[in-house]
Amino acid sequence: GPVDHVAFGAADWNAVVERLERAGVHAVRNAVPGGPRQLFFEDPNGVRVEINVPNPQTS
Repeated sequence: GPVDHVAFGAADWNAVVERLERAGVHAVRNAVPGGPRQLFFEDPNGVRVEINVPNPQTS
């Protein structure tokens, strides 16, 4: 089927959040129990983006 979204990994949660906020991007935050912290948003072309950052509490 068609691509639903693209996903990326990052190492620094605070840096990613700060950069998105400076760019005016509204990102939905999520934490997977026992897994990563996640951010979801749409890029200017409407492509859905997911960013996964390891959760230091579960790593």
